[in-house]
Amino acid sequence: RTNGDLIGQCGLRHVADSDEVELLYAIDRPSWGHGFATEAARAALAYGFGPLELQRVVGFVHPDNHASQRVLAKLGMTLEAWVTLYGQRTARYALARATYLAARPHP
Repeated sequence: RTNGDLIGQCGLRHVADSDEVELLYAIDRPSWGHGFATEAARAALAYGFGPLELQRVVGFVHPDNHASQRVLAKLGMTLEAWVTLYGQRTARYALARATYLAARPHP
């Protein structure tokens, strides 16, 4: 934030050969542990469930990536299934629009 350096990326994309939309993020290792992934992912979900009016968003994470699993859990996503993605066993987390909207504070 102070020097404008790029520390990662975050966004939403369509999952190939599927009607699902995936939340994805990658943060540069020196920036891990500062809440940047959670902050960026929270903004991406707000955009997805807000202006894009998505009904559901999924996230895929490697079983050993406990930090990323915590990020998805903080966002309200829940472990839905274990799937094979790109030849690897992967956890699929999901969040429905109704659940997302119900968890938001009402003005």
